[in-house]
Amino acid sequence: MTTYEKVKACYDYLIDYCSYGSNETMYDYMDFYFSGYYSEVSAYGMLKGKIGVCSDYSNAFAMLMQAIGLDCYTVDGQTAKAGGGYTGHTWCEMNINGTIYVFDPQVEDNIAKGGEVYYYRFGKKYEEVPTKYIKE
Repeated sequence: MTTYEKVKACYDYLIDYCSYGSNETMYDYMDFYFSGYYSEVSAYGMLKGKIGVCSDYSNAFAMLMQAIGLDCYTVDGQTAKAGGGYTGHTWCEMNINGTIYVFDPQVEDNIAKGGEVYYYRFGKKYEEVPTKYIKE
């Protein structure tokens, strides 16, 4: 697989096999959580339990990207709501050759609603998704 195909396969996996909800699996590892390993516990809970919130989707995606050697990290802020306004949110940024790209598997999953994925939030520059994100 090419690097692009690996990135897309990981993104697709989260959308196809995970859903939005309470990441109950991570509660089995609260000692690690409180020891400062929030991202790791969140990602593991998402990948094992296949359910989580935006930070769980993003932590899992970032960890998978880091495992294949890419510079991916989570970002906290706000995202546009479908009905207008903004809500708190966590998504990913990836630095590719000095350019920052947005990856947001949770919002993508919400847009797809179990149907076709259109990749509206996959590898987009912020200029391509204006008004969609506000960083903290």
